[in-house]
Amino acid sequence: KWDVEGWYGQSLDNKPYLTIGADGNLYVSDPELSRILVFSPLGEVISTWGTPGDSLTNLNYATGLSGDEEGGIWVSDTKNNRVLHFLPTTP
Repeated sequence: KWDVEGWYGQSLDNKPYLTIGADGNLYVSDPELSRILVFSPLGEVISTWGTPGDSLTNLNYATGLSGDEEGGIWVSDTKNNRVLHFLPTTP
C-alpha cells in the first residue's frame, strides 16, 4: 500500500526520531525527506505525511517527536525554527 524507501545518504544528522502515539502506533521522522511515517504495532506502514517547505503544512528537517495524551504528535521542525502540533484525524 505505501512505498517507503530506506534512508539514503551518510549524514549523521539524518537519523530517525521515534515516539509512540496514544493510539499505539510508532511515529518516525525522516529528517532529510521532511516527512513523518506512521507504523502500526505490527510494523506495517499505515500513513505518511509531510513535504518540504515552510508553510504550516510543510516540514523542513523534522527531528524530535513526542506524542501527547490527546493523540496529537509534536514535531520539532528544525530548519523552520518551530515546533508543530498535529492533531489526530477522525475517519
